[in-house]
Amino acid sequence: VQLQLNTRAASLHNSTPFSLFYGRSFANLTDFSAVESHLLTDEENIQRLEYLTNLVYPAISEKSTETQTAMAVKFDCSHRIRDFQPGTYVMATEDTPGSKLEAKYHGPYKILSRSTNGSYTLLDPTAEILPCQYSPGQLKQVMQALDARNNESYEIKKILDHSISDEGVLYTVKWKGYDSSYNQQLKYEQFDSTGIIEKYWKSKRMDNPHTAKRLMRIRENKEKRLRRQLREEATVKMKVGKTTFNRKPEQRKKRIKEVFQW
Repeated sequence: VQLQLNTRAASLHNSTPFSLFYGRSFANLTDFSAVESHLLTDEENIQRLEYLTNLVYPAISEKSTETQTAMAVKFDCSHRIRDFQPGTYVMATEDTPGSKLEAKYHGPYKILSRSTNGSYTLLDPTAEILPCQYSPGQLKQVMQALDARNNESYEIKKILDHSISDEGVLYTVKWKGYDSSYNQQLKYEQFDSTGIIEKYWKSKRMDNPHTAKRLMRIRENKEKRLRRQLREEATVKMKVGKTTFNRKPEQRKKRIKEVFQW
């Protein structure tokens, strides 16, 4: 595998790593046991190095720069360039997608600064700097300011633990910007976003009970629809010649067994 990678021409400069390293092309997998060896002299080796250093490597560098410039121009033509000013309020999304039911964007956040490579540093509603930087494609400008958010909504820093009671699953949460004395137990329905709950269960390496209940409800609804469909099919009289009959119970049982083997 490594040999194949080393003898494959790169699209960046149309040369193989083998030829650039050794200054010659690859001789393929051939039997050279009967070939007489002719080693280069020191003077010939110096000439080869000068040839690579003064001619080949500068040409490769120029070719690579041209290819990268063409790629950048092509990318800019097909992507809208976004420039957010410091102080702008934005919603942000993550590179790695979460659950389908989780909100795609979260925030709002305030742009603190822009780095030289084009990424942005954001401030959360508690005026703390987010640990990672975001590219322009991950941001969407909004008009809502941080101080205009709902006063009854607070940001959860981490779910510490959970317990099961008659009310269901209760989560012990730590609020962002508050010490442990403000820790509180919340029900699943009290969360604005379920993303932090899914991350909690993943960290525990356990199945999300809320997802399991949702899948169970989907399965039950599907079973009900299929049973209703089978009942409707069973009531339809099928004609064979001059004889009419309903679908037999054995056929219905076989059909149900085939459907629910998933």
